Amino acid sequence: MTSSEISASVIKSNGDSAADIQQTHVNAVNLANGEKDKADLVQGILNQVQTRFQVMTDTVVEKIDSMGKQIDDLQTQIAVLEDQLKKNYPDDSADK
Repeated sequence: MTSSEISASVIKSNGDSAADIQQTHVNAVNLANGEKDKADLVQGILNQVQTRFQVMTDTVVEKIDSMGKQIDDLQTQIAVLEDQLKKNYPDDSADK
């Protein structure tokens, strides 16, 4: 409901004087502005939450990627060590 609609409904129901009608309109406008301020505040908070969530998501994805690379590096190093062991101890690898 807009401030004009609120004012119109109050005027119709009360039959107030011109000063009362003007004050009612001012009150209705203030109420409507207050609601807009609350909506803006909530929207701002939601935007902040979304931004923080995106930053956290990006951070987690980066850490997962980094861990994946480290695992790949470890697998490569293990494969190199296994090859060295096979070359240095060929009899042991045949027994297993």
